[in-house]
Amino acid sequence: MEEAPAESFRRRPAGSAVRPALVLLGAAAAALAVAVAFVAVAGPVEPAWYGTLFPAVGTAYVGSGLLAWYRRPANRVGPLLVAAGVVMYLAGFELTGTPVLIAIGLVFSLAPIAVILHLLLAFPTGRLTTRAARALAVAGYVVVVGTDVVRYSLTPGVPFAVGDAPAVVAAIGLTQRIGTIVIILATSALLVHRFRLAMPTQRRTLAPLYAFGILTIGYIVFAANVLPPLLGLDLSTVAATQVIAIGLIPFAFAVGVLRGGFARTAALEDLGLWLARGDRDPEAVRGAVAETLGDPDARLVFRIDDGYVDAGGNTAEPAPGRATARVRLHGAEIGAIVHDPALVPDSAHVDAVCGTIAIALDRQRLVAELRASRARVTEAADAERRAIARDLHDGIQGRLVLLRLQAAGSVDAGPGDVLAGLDRAIDELRQLVHGVMPAMLVENGLGAAVEDLADRLPVRTAVDVRVHNDLPPVVQSTAYFVVAEALTNAIKHAGASQLDVRVRRDDADVHIEVCDDGCGGARVGGQGGLRGVRDRVEALGGRFEVADLPGGGTRLCGRLPCAS
Repeated sequence: MEEAPAESFRRRPAGSAVRPALVLLGAAAAALAVAVAFVAVAGPVEPAWYGTLFPAVGTAYVGSGLLAWYRRPANRVGPLLVAAGVVMYLAGFELTGTPVLIAIGLVFSLAPIAVILHLLLAFPTGRLTTRAARALAVAGYVVVVGTDVVRYSLTPGVPFAVGDAPAVVAAIGLTQRIGTIVIILATSALLVHRFRLAMPTQRRTLAPLYAFGILTIGYIVFAANVLPPLLGLDLSTVAATQVIAIGLIPFAFAVGVLRGGFARTAALEDLGLWLARGDRDPEAVRGAVAETLGDPDARLVFRIDDGYVDAGGNTAEPAPGRATARVRLHGAEIGAIVHDPALVPDSAHVDAVCGTIAIALDRQRLVAELRASRARVTEAADAERRAIARDLHDGIQGRLVLLRLQAAGSVDAGPGDVLAGLDRAIDELRQLVHGVMPAMLVENGLGAAVEDLADRLPVRTAVDVRVHNDLPPVVQSTAYFVVAEALTNAIKHAGASQLDVRVRRDDADVHIEVCDDGCGGARVGGQGGLRGVRDRVEALGGRFEVADLPGGGTRLCGRLPCAS
């Protein structure tokens, strides 16, 4: 038995599409960690175990990052954590006795601070979604890492030194310390602002993560500048506490990504592969999109005319506070994803999901449009039946009851009054029958009925009907009502003075065209007559279109299949 579509998607590991690459990346990181530890322990650093701190912390970052990357491939926090781990490995080269490696280690010695700031600014998506966040992240790398490169290049004894400028080095060091404090304060202010905008469920994740990250960075800066002179600690002890504090960061981020108020996502590649395996139930597609985005309440709506409907064909306008990401196919909007912008702030990821589901959504849109059309046809038929029943009850039935009383002598009336009443009742009944199905159409066919309709119009109407009367009755009646509604619309709303009606049949279809010289602007939408006509046509598998003519006026075209 075939597995349910929704279950088959959810049971597929979220990161299965990237698993081989992650395995290779993990193996390479492990090899690098072993190499750093071996070189550092074999170097001049004392105590020897201190040489293992950087590779151990780097491995914590890489491991947490690979886990987050596997579970949420669409989220960039995982790759950022892995990058931070590599930075820690490189920073560990400072403890070796090899000049080239020492130079690399010096360049990356403070880089973890910039990476942690980047992680805080990019959480929860891993993307810097605002100008302020991007500016702070770039400033962090420039102030923390860039100044170190310049400072060490002017310090004698450093492997890549190119000069000796103690005053410049001192000024750069002061600028670095002040700039780092300013960036930390600005980042803290931005995170507080984000926290205030977050939902309650998200705040439970953001509060400890933001607080722990900022406090860790603050401690690193504080420990380097205050603890040695204040407590008389040697630099190696202070550095060890700094590295250990940095090592706790990845676990906080990994927990925030995997278990916090931000739902797990599946890979975009997984969604595409899952959709490509066959047609999917609308609810299964909705669930797959929700899982890919990380918003469990995300839903799909379909574009029909000027509004949206759900999979059942019911009107579905987006709720307040929800974002609407439009899904387009060949440049035309076919639907939208309605989601929570707080849960899915990365519009680029949402746009990618929109592109992935476009073809599947278009198929479902056609089904939803058919259901909506059938519902409107049913409602229109019910309304017509109620109107007929009301006319019969309030008009003809009441008149016949009165005539019976007159004929029985219960009411004073002569034979002439009874006959006159019968004539009026017959006229009302004839008009009622004509409204439901014109007698001319039933007795003489479509051509005669259209000619009769045109003769009763107050404007000039050219009629060219070339069909035989062997058309199925439902095709004839639908074609007649298409023409009738088009003519009524042209006279009533467009102010037309000239009408042209053409009805022709080829081997498979009946083609209807009604043109007028009115003001144009007719549209198929809402619950009007043209919408009802289109529903009738599409219920038979045909097509109905309305377009403005270049020189003014409107052309209404219908196609009805009639091949046996």
